[in-house]
Amino acid sequence: MLNEHFEKHGSDMAKALNKKNYTKDDYLKDANHVIEEGTYVPELNGYINIVGGKGSAKYAFVGLDRVTGKITTLHLKTVKELAKKAPSLGLKP
Repeated sequence: MLNEHFEKHGSDMAKALNKKNYTKDDYLKDANHVIEEGTYVPELNGYINIVGGKGSAKYAFVGLDRVTGKITTLHLKTVKELAKKAPSLGLKP
């Protein structure tokens, strides 16, 4: 599962974090960082943490398995997506 999600989202994460060399280890380390430093979002059963960089504001999102609590994904979400899917955050698009 890690390989699949890294292949799907790794390049977007590297670009958002302005990293030229981005590995699966970096991807997993960043996911754990979002959990440790981020905000829990009950509607999404995951954590978010704002990501800097060029363009509009984005959040790194770590989804968790509802049964095991293990990480299922790390990818980027826009403020607009989060405002729609997680109203508890009080974000304005």
